Amino acid sequence: MPLHHIPTTRTARVYTEGKPGKNIWLIAHGYGMLAAYFIRKFSAIDPEENFLVVPEALSRAYLEGFSGKIGAVWMTSEDRENEISDYIGYLNNVYDRFVQPCISENAQVIAFGFSQGSTAMARWANANPEKFDRLIVWGGPVPEDVFADLHIAHKRIDICIGNNDPFIPAEKIEEYHTKAIHLLPKAQFHIYEGGHQLEDELLKRLASNND
Repeated sequence: MPLHHIPTTRTARVYTEGKPGKNIWLIAHGYGMLAAYFIRKFSAIDPEENFLVVPEALSRAYLEGFSGKIGAVWMTSEDRENEISDYIGYLNNVYDRFVQPCISENAQVIAFGFSQGSTAMARWANANPEKFDRLIVWGGPVPEDVFADLHIAHKRIDICIGNNDPFIPAEKIEEYHTKAIHLLPKAQFHIYEGGHQLEDELLKRLASNND
């Protein structure tokens, strides 16, 4: 039985907030989230200085049975390479439409990913190192395939992990820290009190620090 792959188009949802200023953020939400709700988690940072661009992942499903709450995901393991290629292309389209026109001389582009979105955004960043200034991965790792073909070692990368994150046990934090520091010389680790969620004070510090 032959298998065929064909390109197609999708109508995507992209939410924006704030004004182009010091920072322009391209943000990938976490597993099972919707962009309209995730963008609200950035209310702690100044909308006069930060422009948020939050695309929603293209695959949606009911999270509990056959009705009720709906979430979006960036990929599954099924047809993995095409899934990755498709969302990198999608993020490129979002960048060209919403980020590129807002870039000014003094603005920096921050690529941000949370949870499953951290791996998605790290892969996009590694494929497009010229399109961003800083990468922030929060509550998730830089994936192994990025380390295997690394193009972002010269970039500043902020890695944020809660000390009570149920998805990243302490031994994994230590292992990840050792590997990242070795391969990413400009990486900065931020371990905060909390679990698998954004933390307002750390988020504000990262937004205000563009050294």
